[in-house]
Amino acid sequence: MRIGITDERKALFFMLGQELDAKACKILIVMIGMSDSETGIVNTSLSDLHKKTKMAVTTIRRALENLKDIGVLEVSHHTGVESEYRLILAGAIQKRANKMVEEYSQPIVSKQLLEMAKEFKE
Repeated sequence: MRIGITDERKALFFMLGQELDAKACKILIVMIGMSDSETGIVNTSLSDLHKKTKMAVTTIRRALENLKDIGVLEVSHHTGVESEYRLILAGAIQKRANKMVEEYSQPIVSKQLLEMAKEFKE
């Protein structure tokens, strides 16, 4: 059986591969496998992730923070009950695209201004 991966998903995985460390990638892959396809909600806990990945709980916490920081994971903490995890992969693509526009638009504008200045001098 052949599994097709869309260009959007390839771009996402490429971006994640560049921005996440190996442990965060492992947690993400496990969470994708456990997530609800419609909502992105992952019914799990730190101890469950520990059992599934054989990683230390502190390492899992750091990985989850890393996933939150890049916009792939939302975490809702509730007193006395498990936290709720929701994967937001599409949001990560948009956030990275916005970051790329910010990073690359300034040099492009500066280059254009330099070209205009050269033409003006001549």
